[in-house]
Amino acid sequence: MVQAIGAKPNFQANQTLIQPNTSVTFTDSTIFGAPATGWLWDFGDGSPTSTAQNPSHTYTTSGNYTVSLTVSDLDGCSRTLTKAAYIKVLGCPESVTVNNNAGQCEANVVLPDFEGFSNGNAIQLDGTNDHIMASLPTIFNSIGTNNFTIEMWANRTSSSTSRLFFAQFDSNNFVTILINSLGVPYIFIRDNSIFYSVNTANSIPLNQWTHLAFKWNATSKTITVLINGVELQNTASGGSSTFGDNNRMTIGSRTDSAQFFKGKIDEVRIWNQERSNADIAASMNICVSETDANLVAYYHLDEDSGSTIVNDATGNGYTGTLINSDTTTAWADGIVSCNGYVTNDFTNTNNASGVYPIGNTTVTWTATNTMGNTATCTQLVTVVDNENPVITCPAAITINTDAGECTSTASIGTATATDNCGVPTVSNDAPSSFPIGDTTVTWTATDATGNTATCTQLVTVVDNENPVITCPVAITINTDAGECTSTASIGTATATDNCGVPTVSNDAPSSFPIGDTTVTWTATDVTGNTATCTQLVTVVDNENPVITCPVAITINTDAGECTSTASIGTATATDNCGVPTVSNDAPSSFPIGDTTVTWTATDVTGNTATCTQLVTVVDNENPVITCPVAITINTDAGECTSTASIGTATATDNCGVPTVSNDAPSSFPIGDTTVTWTATDATGNTATCTQVITVTDIALPTTIAQDITISLDTSGNASITPLMIDNGSNDNCTIASLTLDRTTFNCSDVGTPVLVTLTAIDASGNTSSANAFVTVEDNESPVVITQNISVELNSSGTVTITPEMINNGSYDACGIANMALSITTFNCPILNEDQLVTLIITDVNGNSNTATAYVSFTGSDLDLDNIADSCDTELNPDVTPILGISPNNDGENDTWVIENITNFPKAKIEVFDRNGVAVYNATNYQNNWAGNRNGSGELVPVGSYYFSINIFGDGSLFIKGWLYINY
Repeated sequence: MVQAIGAKPNFQANQTLIQPNTSVTFTDSTIFGAPATGWLWDFGDGSPTSTAQNPSHTYTTSGNYTVSLTVSDLDGCSRTLTKAAYIKVLGCPESVTVNNNAGQCEANVVLPDFEGFSNGNAIQLDGTNDHIMASLPTIFNSIGTNNFTIEMWANRTSSSTSRLFFAQFDSNNFVTILINSLGVPYIFIRDNSIFYSVNTANSIPLNQWTHLAFKWNATSKTITVLINGVELQNTASGGSSTFGDNNRMTIGSRTDSAQFFKGKIDEVRIWNQERSNADIAASMNICVSETDANLVAYYHLDEDSGSTIVNDATGNGYTGTLINSDTTTAWADGIVSCNGYVTNDFTNTNNASGVYPIGNTTVTWTATNTMGNTATCTQLVTVVDNENPVITCPAAITINTDAGECTSTASIGTATATDNCGVPTVSNDAPSSFPIGDTTVTWTATDATGNTATCTQLVTVVDNENPVITCPVAITINTDAGECTSTASIGTATATDNCGVPTVSNDAPSSFPIGDTTVTWTATDVTGNTATCTQLVTVVDNENPVITCPVAITINTDAGECTSTASIGTATATDNCGVPTVSNDAPSSFPIGDTTVTWTATDVTGNTATCTQLVTVVDNENPVITCPVAITINTDAGECTSTASIGTATATDNCGVPTVSNDAPSSFPIGDTTVTWTATDATGNTATCTQVITVTDIALPTTIAQDITISLDTSGNASITPLMIDNGSNDNCTIASLTLDRTTFNCSDVGTPVLVTLTAIDASGNTSSANAFVTVEDNESPVVITQNISVELNSSGTVTITPEMINNGSYDACGIANMALSITTFNCPILNEDQLVTLIITDVNGNSNTATAYVSFTGSDLDLDNIADSCDTELNPDVTPILGISPNNDGENDTWVIENITNFPKAKIEVFDRNGVAVYNATNYQNNWAGNRNGSGELVPVGSYYFSINIFGDGSLFIKGWLYINY
């Protein structure tokens, strides 16, 4: 009977993660038992099927597509292979448009996580009392000697101070991560009572996933922190930390159940090595191998709802327990996908939330699946500035017409404007000149995106220019016949104005009395501005006058004189007909004291009248004082003040010699002192002047220096301050500053003392210097970094290694002088046993350090006994064939099994019937022969068959015997 087995369908695609409108080429890798007759492909997107063996297909729409291949052979058998969700077409988030933050030229944009990749679960803690508790990994029992790396993802939702991680051996040996209320991570490591800590000075934002990792080097006692895969360069000491309960590890709290974390935590990994920055960044968005030898504990935190068990994926036995948690809500969406991941170039995570500038920002998303396929797409985030500028108009203003004009071109001021994005432009609709009256000016502020704001200003133009009037000349008229008045004509004034023709009026009486009459002429324009002039009209008569003296008067002496020629007023006199003349007997100048003046009025006919006036002269003129010129004097010897002479002021007075005094101190301080000089005359009048006294310090400070010794830090640098060199420098006043001509040193300064100069500068700028020697020492050991290697034994079974093969980037700030190994030559080592070697590195200044690595070995081992063939005295593979089969599909002995034959892919298998005819042969036998005759598929008859097994395929070793077949 011939049994048709059928084909074993299989296929691959050249890429399984693509963008829309990308062509995918499928390759058939089916194993056929009979000649192939057909292929039928279903691409999973509803498009027509294909019958090509290796078709290409273009996917146009984002999504996950299941691909099926059905193959047929000449025996009439057909089989189908379906790969679920085999092709993933990446779909980017839609473009987003948001408005700017109020008052800012940017926007806080909150976006959802990228959808399309399952990121598993994460633990969600409520910040009240729930946390994860696990037994303490032994790596934390000896913090002082074990390097380690701890990393995790965190998404905090509260501003409370909390703990992300805590591992405590005892109160003097523990490791913890604290997040303060501002979101700043602190790393605390206590090693045998000594605190080593880091304040990262970087805030982890609320409601956003952040990757946090730190590395501990037990040799250098240093902590290195990375956030989102980037090492922080500017960190500071974090001080000290409280502690919890011993021999315990917690996630989300302190080990004594305090300072609970609120938010999500995902992918917690604990390594027994300092991972490189590149390895941390490369693996933070994906899952790592759970069997990695350097993983101490690994928590995916992908448990299902209801679970209280937190699995340690390494199998090292550090599985934890979820404490005080509602397990129906504790397991929420995570951040890391074990099937692939997506990041963007804005935050380097699967969430692009953040602060965006005004305008368009293109966010590029990159997806990577576990097969290493990548695809990118872009999302446009547009921030629109829709905020109007803020404008403030000038205040309402009233301006006058221009001289000689009926309009105004006066300035009305300028509006001021601000905007959230830059400085807006300001314009207005003001006319080139303003007419009389009210004009409303609209001011407009326009920002760079066209947003506008307006305000108005009221501009009022008034005509305050008076008309110009010209009066008739003074006139003397006679009284009318028989009257003491006159009605004679006195003429007419003329007038002009900047706005029209003014009206003219006067206050002349209907008839003029005897004597002088002043007529006031008034011109009035259309806005009520007026101008006046006067005209004297004199009516002559001979009646005796009436006189009135000025009131008693007190006047001051003339400038620079002890007498006064000031006006004392004028007596007034009237007459029934005419104006009398007035005279007096006053002296040309009045002496100090009282003088009686007699006034006389004489009319045109010689009639007179007299009166007296008392004139009192007083001296109110201040003396004249001249100060000495400003003077600069030096400090007294050994003092910070001066008692030097400053000179004397001189003074004069209109009446006698004044006295002179000043307010100078007994000694003058450094700097400017203003001295006020005062002159006082006999009547108490005073005058003052000032003199500036400048005291300068020309005494040099005394500079005293001392030699010092300093050590380089781990980066090969050291620095000093002037106070370290100063040894009691002093000055007669004060020293303002101390400076050094050199403050930094490096490896090149080791060995020979360096001469430095200390310079003292006092408050007056005087300087002096002194020299000292700085001795620089290098006491830092090199940093030794090793790598495990695998080497191949030579034909003699030996191999030699060099230090360079073990070295993996060891370094020293001042340079490495020598590298050596504890073992360099190996003779016939066991192939599956690694050997430990020590790398010793010495720097250029004699400091040395060591680290270890493992050497593994490879070589030809035909019999797989882990002894290289060149070292093996016998070849004895453990290959054992069974001697009977019954291929009847009952599940027992259906195929010929040769134990361990799959370890020898070059082995040649041959089976012969009793006539010596070959019925089966194979190379790389897989224990799958079921009695079928070669090439035909028919079963051989029941009976005994001779077999030959050429173990190594080269005829050097055979196993032969008889096989019995029964159905």
